[in-house]
Formats: sequence, structure tokens, C-alpha cells
Amino acid sequence: MSWDEKSVNKRMTDKPYIFIIVDFLKNKIYEILPNRHKDYLTSYFSKIPLEIRNQVEYITMDMWQSYLDLARIYFPKAKVAVDSFHVVKNISTALDTIRKQVMNKYNNGANEIDDNHVYYYILKKYKYILLSEFDNISNKRFYNKKLHGWYDKHSIRKIMLSIDPKLNLAYELYSRYLEFNKTSSYENAKIELEELLEDFFNSGIKQFIEVAKTISHWKEYILNSFILVDSEDRTHKRRLSNGPIEGINSQIEKINVNGNGYTNFFRFRNRVIYSINKDVAFKTYSKK
Repeated sequence: MSWDEKSVNKRMTDKPYIFIIVDFLKNKIYEILPNRHKDYLTSYFSKIPLEIRNQVEYITMDMWQSYLDLARIYFPKAKVAVDSFHVVKNISTALDTIRKQVMNKYNNGANEIDDNHVYYYILKKYKYILLSEFDNISNKRFYNKKLHGWYDKHSIRKIMLSIDPKLNLAYELYSRYLEFNKTSSYENAKIELEELLEDFFNSGIKQFIEVAKTISHWKEYILNSFILVDSEDRTHKRRLSNGPIEGINSQIEKINVNGNGYTNFFRFRNRVIYSINKDVAFKTYSKK
């Protein structure tokens, strides 16, 4: 199973988030609930017979303590895996905080970015280069009037990292985690993650030390995200993640927008399930 929440307008429910349960292997919705509060979910899961709950092998989720508590209590035989995207997002946020700190040191107060200090200009205009994966940066050259020359994105990144050693170190740690997340296996992940955490703690960078504390707290469940499971048709292996539910969340958002916003939760729930789960039976008559 995959668990996630989705924000909705207050006209639909009295809570800001609905709770979504998705079948990871079949990419279909199992249930949509009107709120994600722990007490409500406790009531819901407690009504499912234990023999059914014990059949769940894996649960994927983001780093939300209430979800973890519920998984431990009501699905004792399931392995919990934290979605890797949320871990990377935390590290990316830490890197971006460092970028802003360095950038603001060079802010001369100009109204236009082109009139500001060249380092402020680069760090503000090209922040997306710093936060992009290395392989996703193109080699295409372009002319920049502020810098008075032709550059590609790799050379811009090199200039950015030369501005401040703290930023350079933060980027190095960020890049190393991306590489670890992309290439490690379940068998090797524990040793590699512990080495990374040690370097995070020893970096002297407050933001990365805080991230390391968070990762340490969730380490068991982050490592579980490297587990590979058979696809439904058993033709290939899939890494545990919240990828399927994130895709479904995107479809849910489109359904909500196309409906100009729903005010009745149960009508919205039924519409979403019928639209996404292709095996839902359609009745042309009312059911008593």
C-alpha cells in the first residue's frame, strides 16, 4: 500500500487534507478518506480484521510520524518504506537555504537583478542549475550580457560553487546523496548511508546537521525504500516508493479542477475512484 494526503478546499470537507490509500502494484485507489487525522484513521483501520491487515507486506509513505505510528500498530507485519523523493527534498531545501544565505551577502539593494552584484545575480537567476541533477544539465551554450560571454549551464554551476566554500561543500553533500539514492542497493545502502550521515554531521553546516538528524530518525524506513518487489505481472522489479500515488494525486487534481471544485466529498470520492480505477462497475439504476 501507499499512503498520502491531498489538500482540498474547505467546501468539500471540514479538514484541509483528504487521505488516499493506493495499491502500489496495481496503481489503483483502494480508498479515499475525508481527513488524515490520527484519530479518524485509527477508527478506520481498527475496523479492518487483523487477518486482512496482516496480509499487507509493504507500506510506502512520506515522513509523517502519525502515519508511521498507525502502520506499526495496525499493520505489524508490514515493512514501512519512506519515499526517497521526500528525503531528497529535505536535502535540497537545506542546500537552497545555504544558497540564499550566500546570495544575500552580495545584495547591494538594486531594484533590478541585472543591476545587482554579479554573484547575487548568478545565485538568484540560476538557482535551478544548482538544484538540478548533474545529468539533467544541458551542454548548450548561451550568451549572457551580465557576464559578458558565452556559457553553458555546467560553467555557470562552476562559477556558483566557486563563490563560497560552504556552498560548495553543501552542493557536494547534496550530489553525493543523489548518487547514493540513484545507484545504491538494499544490500549496500546501510553502510553507504551511515558514511553519508557521518559526513553530514561533520560538515559543520547547521542545515545539513539537522537533515542528518531527521534521516537518522527515519533511517530504517529510508533503507526499506531500496527494497525491490516484483511487478504485478512479475516481468520486472520495482523499487518501493510513493511514485504511483503521486501520479494518482496529479490525476485527482485534474478531476477536481475540471469539476470546478467539488463541495460534496462523497460525490468527489466516487468520481475519482470511477475515473481512475478502470475495473469499477457502473450501474444505470439506483441501488437501495
